[in-house]
Amino acid sequence: MAAFPDKLRAIQQGDKPTDNTTAMGRPALQVRVRIQDTDIDLIAAHFKSKLLTFPPNRFSPQDEGERARFGAYALYRRAAEAVTVRATATALLNNDDNDNQTSVMVLDDLNDEVEAATTQIRNGPTGSEIGTGGLNQPDHGDRQRL
Repeated sequence: MAAFPDKLRAIQQGDKPTDNTTAMGRPALQVRVRIQDTDIDLIAAHFKSKLLTFPPNRFSPQDEGERARFGAYALYRRAAEAVTVRATATALLNNDDNDNQTSVMVLDDLNDEVEAATTQIRNGPTGSEIGTGGLNQPDHGDRQRL
């Protein structure tokens, strides 16, 4: 899986008008495994690095404006990649063929903290995390919001 989902437009990743992308830089891997009698969809992703690079392959900006712009481009890309993974996880959870019995696990290398925007996008709605009351409750929230 690499293409950004519908409605997510190409994102700018450089100063040139042609520096736009419509897919993840590192495609995510989606596989289904069966453990005992349970199918689990696994999505493994490694989002765009937060380390900034500047054309042509420099690690130091020419000025503060370039540093700020390329920082924004990197954030746009990471956010778009998080949206792509979240859209795939949501589609798997909402798949009517599975009678709402789908288990989905997202594995990633984000190098981010829980409060980071990309983590929040990827995690989806709060309330079913470890240590919360909704952990062991059936999750019908995504289906009901569609």
